[in-house]
Order: sequence, then structure tokens, then C-alpha cells
Amino acid sequence: MKNLNTSINAKKILMSILLVIAIPVAIYFLTFKAFPKLIISEANYGEYYMERAGWLFTHALFGISATLLGPFQFISRLRNKNLKLHRNLGKVYLVSVLISSLTAVYLAFTSEVSLSYTVGLFVLAILWLLSGARAYQLIRNRQINKHKEWMIRNYVITFFFILFVSISDAFKLAGVADLEMVLSVLAWASWIVPLSIAEYFIQRAR
Repeated sequence: MKNLNTSINAKKILMSILLVIAIPVAIYFLTFKAFPKLIISEANYGEYYMERAGWLFTHALFGISATLLGPFQFISRLRNKNLKLHRNLGKVYLVSVLISSLTAVYLAFTSEVSLSYTVGLFVLAILWLLSGARAYQLIRNRQINKHKEWMIRNYVITFFFILFVSISDAFKLAGVADLEMVLSVLAWASWIVPLSIAEYFIQRAR
């Protein structure tokens, strides 16, 4: 019993630490990076993205939707008190993931950073799409516990770009010279590391 309580307390502490880190990072990203992309202009997009403005606008719009709606899928009280609302929000979330992941594929292939960067973002976009499809398939088959696990994986991937942009901005402020190498590494590390941590806790919960 003591070991169980210790494990629960450790999990609560870890979740608290993650929230303390995640919330400010998400606020920074949404305020200074994502929401400005909803206004198409040279100032907000820059020359690099202006030629792909329609694609980036669509990606940002539905990416923001997925980012904001995702946490509501994990609130047990909401799910238990209003199952219909939970289902409707879940549908909007998964449609947002579908559209944003497909536009992410195009944006990845038209990027000009490096091959590693392009492939990393492409693989991530496909995983985002497939994990969302898997979560939907499982809930249609009423496999609720497995559905929850895949929704966790999917939202970790949803959160990827927030980490990616925020960390890359930190490196820019630090004056790192080889920014291309940093972006190439972050295109993989920003989703592999969080997804691995999430998978560890998913397996432990079983």
C-alpha cells in the first residue's frame, strides 16, 4: 500500500511539473506564433512562408483548434457529466488533426532547411494523422481504454510544434550559429522524447 501511495504521489508531482512547464510554453506559442498566423500578411508570415500562405493559414487554424480542444478530452468530469459534448468536441478535435496533419505534409515537403528536417516533420505529420485515425477507430469499436491511450499519444504529437518552435526560439535568442543543425535535430527530438515519455507512463498504467 505504501509503495502504491508513493507511486501515485510521484506521478502527481511529475504531472504538476509538466503542467508548470507546458502551460507557459503553450501560452507563448499561441500568443506570439500561432494566433498571428491567422492574419495573412508579410509581417506575420515573412518571405519564407508567404508563398505558402494558404497552406500555413489552414495548418495554423486547425492546429490551434486541436491544441485548445485536446485538453478537454482528458477531463473525466466533463466526459461523465456530458458525454454528448465530449463526443462532439472529440469529433472536432480529430477533424482538426486530420486537416492540420495533411497540410503539415505539404509544408514539410516544401521546406528548405535540410533533408533531416523535412523527413522528421513528414514522419511526425503521418504519425499525427494515423494516431488520430486509430483513436477514432477504437472508440467506434467501444474499446474505451485503448482509445484513451491513443488520444494521449495523439495529443503529445499535437503539442510537438509548440515545443519545437519554443525551443528553436530559445536557441535563436542564445545566438546559436548553426541554426540549421538545431532545427534538423529538433524536428526529431521534439516529438520522439515526449512520445517516449508518454509511452512509458501508458505502459506503466497498464
